[in-house]
Order: sequence, then structure tokens, then C-alpha cells
Amino acid sequence: MPNDQRQANESSTTPAAIDDEIADHQLAAAERLQAQGVSAADAKTQAESKFGDTTAIRRTCYWIQHGDSLMFRGAVIALLSILCLGLTITAVASWQSQARMALQMTDLTAQLKALAEKPPTVPVPAQPKPLELTGKLCNGSPDTPAAGVEVTIINVKDGSILRRVTSDEQGRFRSGPLDNGDYAVAAPILPHAVNRAHYFQSGPVFVYAGVSPQPVEMDLSYPAGRLAIELSRPLPNQVVADQYTIASRLMIRATSNRASRERPWTTDLPLPETWPVCLVTTKPPASTSSEPLARFYELLSEQDLTKDWSQTVFASEGGLFPEGTASIEAAILLDVIPLKHELLPLPDSLSLGSGPRGFGGNRDASATLQEKFRGAIWQAALARIHVFPGEGPRALTSGSVVSLANDDLVWMSKGLGKLWLAHLQRDGAAPTTPYEPSALSYQVVQRSASNKAPIARGHTTRLRIDVPQDLESRLREYIESNPAADDFAKKTLGERIGALADAEIERGENPFIRHVEATVAGQEPLPEPAAKRPMPPHDNG
Repeated sequence: MPNDQRQANESSTTPAAIDDEIADHQLAAAERLQAQGVSAADAKTQAESKFGDTTAIRRTCYWIQHGDSLMFRGAVIALLSILCLGLTITAVASWQSQARMALQMTDLTAQLKALAEKPPTVPVPAQPKPLELTGKLCNGSPDTPAAGVEVTIINVKDGSILRRVTSDEQGRFRSGPLDNGDYAVAAPILPHAVNRAHYFQSGPVFVYAGVSPQPVEMDLSYPAGRLAIELSRPLPNQVVADQYTIASRLMIRATSNRASRERPWTTDLPLPETWPVCLVTTKPPASTSSEPLARFYELLSEQDLTKDWSQTVFASEGGLFPEGTASIEAAILLDVIPLKHELLPLPDSLSLGSGPRGFGGNRDASATLQEKFRGAIWQAALARIHVFPGEGPRALTSGSVVSLANDDLVWMSKGLGKLWLAHLQRDGAAPTTPYEPSALSYQVVQRSASNKAPIARGHTTRLRIDVPQDLESRLREYIESNPAADDFAKKTLGERIGALADAEIERGENPFIRHVEATVAGQEPLPEPAAKRPMPPHDNG
């Protein structure tokens, strides 16, 4: 485009040119109105009024002509401003970075100079932490710490005792430094020993360099429950005419499935079913023997079952059984007692170890009747004596004395039907005979069928005994058949005939002994603390 034309276009878009163009439009409009007869002043006013706001029209016309140019200039100015600001920021940052680097180089130079001037040092290796066992003891729940309890650290390779430490107020303990090895922790049962068990021993803990042994956590309370008996009907007790009395007792034998070890468990022995195990002593092992943690047998009369339950071993500490299962064996013993009989006079009691031969009494043919009797009584009572000495009002012993007035002892010693056998052998005359023990009761229970009863901590397991309906009728039928003395002797075990009578017992045919089933009728919480009476003191030597 020629310069003259471009200059003409630019001059036509100036503000003055736009004002001249607007004035020309208004003047032309006024002249048209004057030609129509309107006065000059009114024509000018009407023309300006019809044209509108000249300022706004002027601004619009200028923007139409110059808007693109103005926007382009604004964008260029903004971009240039941003570039200038970025350059300024970059320059400042570069300056600061150079200043920091200069300071760091100065510090590094100073440190290198100091290291160069300092003599070299040899690093001291860190001492390894000593190996040890840790743990926590409680009494019944984690919220009840067992404080001030002596803890025995045992080497389970040979059962030797390494040291004894004491738990703090929180029940925590530390063994102190140990060598590489297999260990266990033993601590006393709280609040006291139960059923010959004095200590708990934890499972083995392996302590070796580079291995962090797990802390030993052990509850020292005895996890015990009880057993109770209920019958389907009362035990037989029947007087027949003026001849004899049919009497009966329920014999129960209970044995825990958990054993109480004489010495600590060691790695050469089989693993027990449960941890912790119960110990009689923490001395190093002299043997590997173990016995049931709880074991008893009890002769129960109808009076025991209905009125004097608290006087039986079931309600004493001897009747506490640890958690797990118990084997229950039961039999009903029947007897025929002549209404008129006399007993040879015997002393009221027999002291432990008395007599020429001490504990067993005298069994020589030349021994007196009382000396023979003393030995037989001890044989019959031995199972109760060595397991639960002096346990309960109905125990066979009181301290070191066997009471002959005890009803349980009478039932154990006379033998089933032994008095009636003497009656037959004397042709119906009223017999005069001593209590001659047969000791069969304990053996009968050993042969009886075994039932399993669950034992839960703090609960009583109720056992139901089904008493057969034909006990009395079968015994009366046999007695009234007038058996000969020899045949009667085979039915009883008084003469130790043995094989025939044993087979009849197993088949349920013997009228004097019947094995019965003990089934679990239910469980219920104990109404009182499990441990009622403490056991006698025990010397762990």
C-alpha cells in the first residue's frame, strides 16, 4: 500500500476525524429538518437527540478501528514484563546459590584442614548385649501380677538349676547373663501347693546369640475344677424279714490325665501334652517318674450323696482336678449283712508303723490275729494314705492313725458278702468273726470301664450314675436260693477264687458288684473358691 494512502487511512481514524464525521452526520440531519420547515435551533437539537450519545459512539468507532492493535500491544507489553521478572529472579537465585556454595566451600576447607591436623583414632567395637531370659508372672489374670515370687532358671539339657531370681512388683523377672543353651523357668503354684504339685515349669526357651528369645509369661494359679455325682435313683438299702440287710455303696475312682513330675522335664523326655507342667520339686532329675496330678477313689453312701457331700473328698482340696480330662471308673458294691453278728474286739486305732514288722504289720503264721489284721488293713487303705494324708473328715486316716470306726474302712475290709459266707459256713449260727480285709474294692474299680469327664477351670462337672433297677432283686434271688457255702464263696471274692468271679463281674452277672456308667450331665460355675483347705506342708528338701 502506498504511503500516502496508508497515511490517509490512519488520519481518517484519529479522534478528530471521528468527531468531524459525527458533526457532518448531525449537520446533514439538521439541514434535512430545516428543509422540512423546522427552525435552525430546533433542527440542530432534534438532530443531536436522534443521533444519540456521541461519546459512546465515538469510543465504539475508535475501538473498531484500533482494537486489534491495542490488544496486540498489551500482550507484547505483558510478555515483556514476565520475561523481565523471570530474568530478575534467575539472576537473584544464581547469586544466592553462588554465595551458599562459597560458604560451604569455606566450611569444607576448614573441616579438611582440622581433620588433617587431628591424629587418627581406632574405633572401639560395640559390646554385645548379654544373653538372658525375661518374663512376667501373674496370679489368675494378667491384671494380677505375681510379685516377690522366687523364679528358678533350669537348664533343660540336664535339669540343673542355674540360679534363682525374684519377680518385681509388676511380676517381671530377668534371669541375668546366660550362656548359649536351652532353658526353662519354674515358679511355685499360688497360693500354695495342690495335689502334690508345688511348681509350674514353663516350656523350653532357646537362648542363643543372634536370637531374641520370647518373654516367658506364666499364670501361677492352679487351673482347677471339681466333680459332682448325681444318681438316677437312691442306692439300695433294704432290710429283708428278720434275716439280713442289703446295703450298698457307690465306689468312684477318678484320675487326672495330667501328670505331676517328680523332677523337672528335660529334653531327653517326650514332650508333655500341655505346658506348663507340674513339679513336685525343682531338684535335678534322679528319675523320670510321674504320677497323675490328681487321683482318688471314694466310697459314697446315700447319706454322703444327699446330706454330707461337703464331708467327702469331692469337696476337699484332694478333689481339685486340673483343666483337661479325668478318667472316671465307677462300680456299685452290694453286701449282705446278717442282722445278728458279733465282732472280735479290736483296738480303737492302729498307729502307723506299729507292730513287729512296722508299716505292713506282721504276716508270719505265728503272728497274732491283731498283727495280721493290722497289715491287711494297711494294704486295703494304702492307696488313700499315700496320696492324700489326713485329707477330709471321712479320710481313712487322721495323721498317722487308722480309725477302725470309719465306715469306709469297714466296707473296704470286710469283703463283699464275707459275713454271710461265715454265716453259711457255721450252719446258720450267728457268726463271730473279725473284719478280714479282702482289699478287693480298689481292684474292682481298676478293672471297671473308664469314662472321660471334661474338667474346666472354676467349674463343677456333674456326673450322672445310672443305678440299675435289678440290683436288690438279683441279690435277694441269689440269697434266697440257699446257695451252698462253696458256691457262695465263688460268687464273693472273700476266698480269692478269682477267675470265675472276675469273669462274672465283667459280664455283669455277679450279684455283689456291678460296673456302672458315669456320663456327663453338665457343667456349672463353682459357687465358691476352688481351693477350700490347704494341703499339709511339704518338705521339698
